[in-house]
Amino acid sequence: MEDFRNIITRGYEQTSVEILSEFSGEKLLDVGCNDGSLTVCIADAVGAREVYGVDVSEPAVETASERGIDAHVLDVSERELPFPDDYFDVVYSGEVVDYITDTERYFAEIRRVLSADGVFLLSTVNLASLHNRLALLSGGLPFPMRPENDIVHSDEGVGLYELADRVSVVRLDDLSTALHRHGFTVSRVEGCVADHQHVTPVKAAVDWLISFVPSLSYRFILLCHK
Repeated sequence: MEDFRNIITRGYEQTSVEILSEFSGEKLLDVGCNDGSLTVCIADAVGAREVYGVDVSEPAVETASERGIDAHVLDVSERELPFPDDYFDVVYSGEVVDYITDTERYFAEIRRVLSADGVFLLSTVNLASLHNRLALLSGGLPFPMRPENDIVHSDEGVGLYELADRVSVVRLDDLSTALHRHGFTVSRVEGCVADHQHVTPVKAAVDWLISFVPSLSYRFILLCHK
């Protein structure tokens, strides 16, 4: 049986892989692939034979390429994705939308390259999480807007790659509305815990319990279809 500590600290990466393992697809795109460490896990989970990634960081893309990913340096806020229409069976974009300056282009491009029966999974932090509500009540900034929390976690190290500042943090209802407006159907919503690095088991357990209510959880994951 899985250790309780592992259960209550399950992050968005593991949850995303578990959700996508229910699907299969030969062509995978990771929008915001970072160094590709999570991308290869998703590729294995869905059985992808063609694995692509885009990211704004050149060093991250170089590392992703070394992992066998067809990775490109690209900011989807500024440029179209270099792929044909209806090409991908699975599109993943984890912890990215809050850094996008042009979400209209971002969602439109992802929908364009997603096949008719494909799946799109994204995750992001939640502005209206209980954590952030309590932070505001105590006079502090929401946790995702604090500079010390705006860092990259990867197999190569924490904060190794330069990362643009967060542009915005949204509520679950706001993101769901934006997805519907761009022609997506949201079929599943999962709450998810914060990234626990140095917290007590009690705090981790409370966070885990809150994650069962996605609108209050620290972050959420949405599974979408065209």
